[in-house]
Amino acid sequence: MANENVLLAQAHSGLIPQSIADELIQKAAQQSVILKLCQTVTMDEPEVIFPTLADVVGMGAYVGEGQTIPIVTPKSIDVKLKAHRISFIIPCTKDFGDLTVLDLLTTYQQVIQDMFVKILDQSILIGATEIGSTGNVFQTILENAKKQTTEKGTNGTEDINLLDDISDCISVVTGNNFPVTGILANLGLENKLRKLKDTTNNFLFENTNSLFGKEMTYTNYFDDSTATCIVGDWSRCIVGIFKDLKYDYFDSGVVDLGDGNKLNLISQYAAALRITAYVASNIVYPDAFACVAIKAKAEEQK
Repeated sequence: MANENVLLAQAHSGLIPQSIADELIQKAAQQSVILKLCQTVTMDEPEVIFPTLADVVGMGAYVGEGQTIPIVTPKSIDVKLKAHRISFIIPCTKDFGDLTVLDLLTTYQQVIQDMFVKILDQSILIGATEIGSTGNVFQTILENAKKQTTEKGTNGTEDINLLDDISDCISVVTGNNFPVTGILANLGLENKLRKLKDTTNNFLFENTNSLFGKEMTYTNYFDDSTATCIVGDWSRCIVGIFKDLKYDYFDSGVVDLGDGNKLNLISQYAAALRITAYVASNIVYPDAFACVAIKAKAEEQK
């Protein structure tokens, strides 16, 4: 276990102390739409096979005296989870050299948490590429949901008609024999729901936390040009977090800030903190997701 009380000057690299790592993951789970909605597992190795229940084979039956009782057999499938590295650098002050590892990581804990959540949500929800490569790191929830699109405006163009579109989208998922465990919507839909009124000018929704008995979660990662909402059985997307989160502290060298500027850590009396984490994702059943979206352009349908 990492010694969180060791002086940073004596330990420029190592595992993030368990107390900080646990709190980071716990708070990230409250902030991240992916960790909040999907099935999350802890990985003891960078690559694991995770068995998950797929179906139940057989039927129960009414039986009389002396009759054979039918056997019901759970059917499982093995889901492969391969962790991919998330890494980012945070410029910081060199004054931490006289303090402890815990001091440094506690100070930048919120920044680390926010960046971890942003990268994780974006990569699994809408996609992100690995630097130097092409194509998404993971098969995304959005690309699967788009394969089962309910066209926005199918039931009419008024905001109230959008509720029928969402209901139709729910039917797509339930028609595939998956329960809808949640709806992830853009912030524009939340605003529309807040403003909906009945014929006597009373608001239809006291709150926008649920719709048709389904929990609503909202995000700014996509807007109406991409999708109005994604409906799904979110347990069918499994997210794995490899247990070891690492830090590296540099007080010499040059950091590329990514905007054409560089930071000389020695001459500018600065330091840099590099954070490394490992995340995996696998969508077990793509047809467990659907979305409400505008009609795709012709070139996007090819």
